[in-house]
Amino acid sequence: MNKELSNSNFNLALGGFILYGVLVNVAISFALQNHIFTAEQLLAVLALCLVCGIAGVFVALKNDDPKISFLGYNMLVIPFGLSIAAVVQVYSPQVVFEAFMMTGLIMLVMMIAATLKPEWFEGMGTILFIALIGLIIAEVVCLFLGIFPMWISAISAGIFSCYIGYDWMLAQSGPKTLDAAIDSALNIYLDIINLFLDLLRIMGDSD
Repeated sequence: MNKELSNSNFNLALGGFILYGVLVNVAISFALQNHIFTAEQLLAVLALCLVCGIAGVFVALKNDDPKISFLGYNMLVIPFGLSIAAVVQVYSPQVVFEAFMMTGLIMLVMMIAATLKPEWFEGMGTILFIALIGLIIAEVVCLFLGIFPMWISAISAGIFSCYIGYDWMLAQSGPKTLDAAIDSALNIYLDIINLFLDLLRIMGDSD
């Protein structure tokens, strides 16, 4: 059930699961583009993202059965799709499209870089983790102050861009199984979504 895959088949599966997660989010956003979210619905979506997201990550990463891991992946992807559908309504279609295309370009560049020069990313784990913790603290402080400066989004975009390369490098250096492809896709999916939201804020503020 969880046999070793060739490098090409593993990367095909990994790319397919990443694309699946992104396309599900795009489909949900299009389906709900004319829906106006009430304050109560927004709170419900945020709660669903938090609960199902944490549960989905736990389900996907804490077992070796691809079917269960894929279930956990969907527990994360679908609620995130609902939250993204609510967020993109705030911005113009042009800004959303530009942020989406820029996210895809950065993702492609970082994956190619991690494939050709994995040594660039091998020592990034601790640095990126510390940077992420610092970013979270800064965001919490700004939240209490009622401000959200653009530089936070810019730093966050830089961190998650590097995380895409780092997580891709980890995927290439780890076991080449279907379950590992799903687990790696989950991590990279989260990197991509966070990068997209950061770029959306940056481009939206600029617009």
